[in-house]
Amino acid sequence: MKINMIYELVKEQGYTLEGAKLAIKSPKDKDEVKTEGLTGNLEIIKRLEQIKTKLIALK
Repeated sequence: MKINMIYELVKEQGYTLEGAKLAIKSPKDKDEVKTEGLTGNLEIIKRLEQIKTKLIALK
């Protein structure tokens, strides 16, 4: 799951790898909640992409 958080921070939020590392290692209160939310959001996105793939295959 940390790989997904790193991906989210680097690719989608523009963090550097070092910045993402620091954000994960020493989260502040609001950032901690934010990274917990990222995990849930990434799982939802992954599931929606799976559903999309299945729907496209049904066409």
